[in-house]
Amino acid sequence: MGVIPLKGIGQMKKQYRRYDEEFKRGLVAQIDGGSLTKAQAAREHGVAPTLIDRWRRQIHDGSMRPRPSPSEKQLERELEMYKRKVGELSVQVDLLKKLTCPGNSGHS
Repeated sequence: MGVIPLKGIGQMKKQYRRYDEEFKRGLVAQIDGGSLTKAQAAREHGVAPTLIDRWRRQIHDGSMRPRPSPSEKQLERELEMYKRKVGELSVQVDLLKKLTCPGNSGHS
């Protein structure tokens, strides 16, 4: 779980906590299993009951997806850059093949 400081009006800071998927699934499993009520979970972990409701809904309908880490986001950006570069180089190779092909005068 990480804390993200946010600056607001008058330099007031509000901090949002991020919970990993394992924590969310574990908490919902305890509630669904009856070992913990939603109110107890909210109190013990400092989480709003409405947030727990959202996690339960996402888990049960299959819409909960883990967020990519900063390093994963960076890797995705690099992959896109390399894909563009491969595309550009493929065009250049095709052009060079056409220009160096025997019987081709180099003019279209």
